[in-house]
Amino acid sequence: DENSSNFSAPPKPPVQQNNANSESSHLFGEVEALECLLGEQEDEIDEIEDELTRCKKKNQALSDDFSNKQSSLSHLENKYAKLKIDIANSQYNESELQLDVSQLVMVRDLEILNLTNEFNQLSVKMKRLEKVSGTMDEKIEDVDKSTKQNETKLSHALEELAKLKRGRNQHLEYEISSSDESSLED
Repeated sequence: DENSSNFSAPPKPPVQQNNANSESSHLFGEVEALECLLGEQEDEIDEIEDELTRCKKKNQALSDDFSNKQSSLSHLENKYAKLKIDIANSQYNESELQLDVSQLVMVRDLEILNLTNEFNQLSVKMKRLEKVSGTMDEKIEDVDKSTKQNETKLSHALEELAKLKRGRNQHLEYEISSSDESSLED
């Protein structure tokens, strides 16, 4: 052991030094290659992180869009439910209106029937009145004829009476004048 501490390692021959240099160069090349590969991998990681960021943003935008569409869908569903209620109300109102129209038609038909009956009754009365009027016209004509005949008779009677009165007056005047003459003669 003492010998070994006294002895220094013999110098390496130049071939071994060349081998060490070559090995060192080779290792240096491998390190450079690894560093280059590491740089490429870091670039790839950066690209992947950028892609991940874009995907996250896209996912957030899609999530926001989905949320908006869900809100719109909910709004449309509420609107649809309200429209269904409005349709049901409209159908009910339409049924009520149809019922009202049916009742109005029945009332109108009854009024038409009543008016028709009243018209028919008035027509019958009118025909009766026309008959009575015809009979009355005939009676009036008869009365007119009778009146004219009576007027004619009365007129003749008055003329006769007037003649008689004139005759009597003349006769009285004659008698008076005759009696005046006889008293004058006396």
